[in-house]
Amino acid sequence: MKRGISPLISYILIVILSVTIGFLVINTLIDRIEDVEIGPEIEYCEDVSITVGGICVNSGSIIVANITSTGPFSVHKFSFGRMTNVTSLQWCDFTDIAYFPLDFDEKTAYGILLKDDYTVSVNESTKECLFTGIGGTPDRSLVELRVVPWIKPEGELISCKSKEVIIKENINGGC
Repeated sequence: MKRGISPLISYILIVILSVTIGFLVINTLIDRIEDVEIGPEIEYCEDVSITVGGICVNSGSIIVANITSTGPFSVHKFSFGRMTNVTSLQWCDFTDIAYFPLDFDEKTAYGILLKDDYTVSVNESTKECLFTGIGGTPDRSLVELRVVPWIKPEGELISCKSKEVIIKENINGGC
């Protein structure tokens, strides 16, 4: 009788040990899968491409930038970062529907005021780049201009910060 019970107990212990190890492995994998962040904006932004040329400041203190979309995605918004001789880097968003979407190989001139004060970081509450104010310091000169494209691949705006264009030279000429 003892010989018949011993193998039965060993089989039961092997099954219990296997099931326990299986549960531990599954729980570990589930925890790791929940920690993985999937960022579709990275995949989409790899194909986004813009060129910025013809930067100038007209007599009304408006910075004009000619931007061309050279990638397969249509651009639906731009964030402009502007640094002057009297301000640090400030950001505003250009979303005027008359200018968007900017499709492949289209070129459009965008303008932002040199004198207005904007926010200091890029986020959802960034001030709109509107031609509303005439105040501000009149003796500002442009030191740097940054342009960040935003796309709308699945109906939601995605910032392509990795495709930011920075211009520091030949930017204070007249239009």
